[in-house]
Amino acid sequence: MTLERQAMFANGLLVIASVVLAAIPGSRLIGLCFTAFMGSGLIFSGITSYCGWVRILPVLSRILRLSNR
Repeated sequence: MTLERQAMFANGLLVIASVVLAAIPGSRLIGLCFTAFMGSGLIFSGITSYCGWVRILPVLSRILRLSNR
């Protein structure tokens, strides 16, 4: 899987998690704030062509590879 697809997958998972949080009455505010944060991040990424996941995912994969040794 390419890095771009991994970033889109991670964004999708976070958006789904925030929607689930927003659907639960006790955590509605957290879910809505998280959804707004993800939405603003995606808008920023679309305007600037910069995606933070592209920097985070390679570091995470190196950490996971080192921990599996």
